Amino acid sequence: MMNLALIGKNIQHSKSQQMYEDILGKKVNYTLIDCQNAGQIPTVDELFNKFDGVSITSPYKKHFLKQVHVADEFKALNAINCLKYHDGRYEGINTDFLAIDEIIQNFLKKYKSLSVAVLGDGVMSTITTVILQKYQIPYQVFSRKINTDFYNLNLNQYFENIDSTALVINCCSRDYVFKGHLNKKMIFWDYNYNFSAHALQIPEHVRSYIDGLEMLNLQARYALRFWSFL
Repeated sequence: MMNLALIGKNIQHSKSQQMYEDILGKKVNYTLIDCQNAGQIPTVDELFNKFDGVSITSPYKKHFLKQVHVADEFKALNAINCLKYHDGRYEGINTDFLAIDEIIQNFLKKYKSLSVAVLGDGVMSTITTVILQKYQIPYQVFSRKINTDFYNLNLNQYFENIDSTALVINCCSRDYVFKGHLNKKMIFWDYNYNFSAHALQIPEHVRSYIDGLEMLNLQARYALRFWSFL
C-alpha cells in the first residue's frame, strides 16, 4: 500500500488522505507529522526510509529548500510543498503554484479580465502574486503589516472605480477572520477549506464564495503525478 505523509503544524483538520483516496479509488497509508517547531521535523533520509511521497504545509514550506533539488520553475517562490526521491536525489516542487495557476487560467477564460485584492503577505501570497504578474493581472496586497484596519478592510473602496471582475483572494491561515466590507459584485476565493468562520458569513455578501477544496483537489492530483502514482 502507498505510504504518504504530511508535515505541518496543527494539521489534524487535514483532508488530504481522503482526497488522495477519492482520486485513486483505493486506500493509502497516510501519516500526519504534526510539528510544533522545525526542530521536530525528520530529516529527508528519515522520511524516505518510511514514505513514498511527502507533502509539506505551513509553516514549513521553506524548511527543505537547501536540502533538495528544486526545478527552475519553482525557485522564485522560495517555498516547496512536495518531496520525492528520484534517480538518486531528493526533489521538491510546489503544487500550490500549479493548482493556483490552473484556477487563475480558468477565471480568465470565464471572466476575461480580473482585478484582485490579495489578503495576506506570506508564502501563499507570494505564490499568488507571482502568478498574477505572469498573467499581467492588476492586484493589491493587504496585510497586517501594511493595513492597520486589516481585520475590517473596506474593499468596496479598492474596487470602486474598477470595471473588471473583482476577485478577493484570502491567502491567510485560519487565525484570520475577514470582517470587512464586501459587495455583491465580488468573488471571494478562500484558500482555506471548510472554514466555517468565513463559509457561514461571507457568501451572503458577495457574488460567489469559493473555498479551498478545488485547490486542494488539484494540489493532490499534481502531487500524485509528481510521485508517479497518477
